[in-house]
Amino acid sequence: MNAVFDPEKIERELQVMERRHSPAQTRTSLFNLVVIGRSEDAGETEEKLLGRLMGKRAARIINIRMGTPGPTEVSVSARCAADRENRGVCIQEILIADGTDRAGIAPGSWSALLIRDIPVYILWRSDFRQQETLRFAREQADKFIIDGSHLVRHFGMNYEEYLMNVKIELLGQGVPTADFAWERLRPLRRFMARAFDAPEAMAALPDIVGMRFSGPDEVSLRLHALWTASSLGWNRAGGSFTSSGGSFVPCEMEDSRTGETRMLFRFADGRDMEILLSSDGVATAGFGGKEIISKALALPEDGDLLLRQVDMPGYDGLYGRALELV
Repeated sequence: MNAVFDPEKIERELQVMERRHSPAQTRTSLFNLVVIGRSEDAGETEEKLLGRLMGKRAARIINIRMGTPGPTEVSVSARCAADRENRGVCIQEILIADGTDRAGIAPGSWSALLIRDIPVYILWRSDFRQQETLRFAREQADKFIIDGSHLVRHFGMNYEEYLMNVKIELLGQGVPTADFAWERLRPLRRFMARAFDAPEAMAALPDIVGMRFSGPDEVSLRLHALWTASSLGWNRAGGSFTSSGGSFVPCEMEDSRTGETRMLFRFADGRDMEILLSSDGVATAGFGGKEIISKALALPEDGDLLLRQVDMPGYDGLYGRALELV
C-alpha cells in the first residue's frame, strides 16, 4: 500500500478530532459514503450534496478528488453537530487528493479505510470511461448513486452511452443504482399518474399517438419518457416508441430556457393532455382544453436526493424497468 495510506494512523487522527469537536457522546457512523469525482467539481459537490448531511447523519466520507496536480495526498477532518439528545452527529471525512501518480484511486488503496459491517454507498461523479475505477468501486458498493444529467453534461457522453453504461456496468451486474436524473422528476411522475386517474384521461391512455416534452433537464425528461413507455408496455424505436399494437409513437424533445417543464400527450381523437410544471413548482394538468388538476409540488434539491438515498438501502425498481427498454 502507498505510504500515504496508513489506516491505523488515520483512525487515530479521526478519533482525536471527533473528541475535540464533540465532547459529548458521539453517534456511531451509519454508513460509508465514497465520493469519486473530479477536483474541479469539488466545490459544487460539497455545496450541493455533502453539506446537506451535516448535523443529520453520522457517516464516514471518503472523498476522492481525481486530477489533482502533484503527488497523492491524504488528509482527515471531522465535523460534528449536537442532536436532540445532545449526542454528536459527526461526519468523518478522509480527503484523498488523487495526484499524477494515481495512487489515490488505485484498487485497494481507499477500500482499506472503509468501516466494515455498515453499508457502502458510492457517489459517482466521474467519467464512466474510467473503467478500472468504476468496476473496483462497484465491487465495494451496496448501492451506486449517480446523476445522469451530470454525466452527460460534464463528460462528453451522449444520452445513449450513459444509458448503456448504466444498464451494462451497474444494473446488469446486480448493483442497486439510484440516479438523481430519475429522482428529480419523482413528484411529477406521481402528479402525472394522478392526472391520468381522471376517467376520461384514463380511457384515452391506450390511444396516445405522440408525445412532446420540453424542459431544462433533457436527461430527466428522456427517463420520464422511458417510464411512460414501460408503464404502457411499449417498445423503444430510437428516441421514440412503438405502442403495444405496433403503431409508431413519435417522442419529441425540446430544450427550454424558461425553467418550465411541459409534457404534451396527443390522442387519436385529436384531444391532448398537457402537464405543466412552472419554475416555482406549481403543476397543472389539462385534458381536452380543460384543467383537471393543479398542485404545488415539493421539488427536491440535490442534497435532499442524496439524503433520501443514504436512508434507504434499495432503489426504485421502476427505474430498472424503464431501462429494460434500452
